[in-house]
Amino acid sequence: MLAGMGAAGAVTSAGTPLLIQAKQQAESELENLMIGYEGATQASRLRSEANLQRTQGKIYGQKAKTARTASYIGAGSTLLTGFSKSPKFQAAGSGVPPRSALTAPGRTSSGGFTFG
Repeated sequence: MLAGMGAAGAVTSAGTPLLIQAKQQAESELENLMIGYEGATQASRLRSEANLQRTQGKIYGQKAKTARTASYIGAGSTLLTGFSKSPKFQAAGSGVPPRSALTAPGRTSSGGFTFG
């Protein structure tokens, strides 16, 4: 711009050419400030998004830990339910020994008691 004004024969150190130069530099400075502001805004947005992703990752980690604990509890519950339904456990838990434990070889039993 300065070279074009000089080639046209304008005096660049006073008057209208000086005002044009000042306005051009002000616009250029404003453009640079806007670029910096947009960069800072985008950086802030990306930091916020990264924090959100980090927090969401922690939440998913807690959900996984809770699901793992629930699966262990469910497996233990299923195992205990299976044991409680087995005939040996039911006989042992009732306080009455199984019939085979009360019958001596060669003798008969009646109602869980052996008569000889």
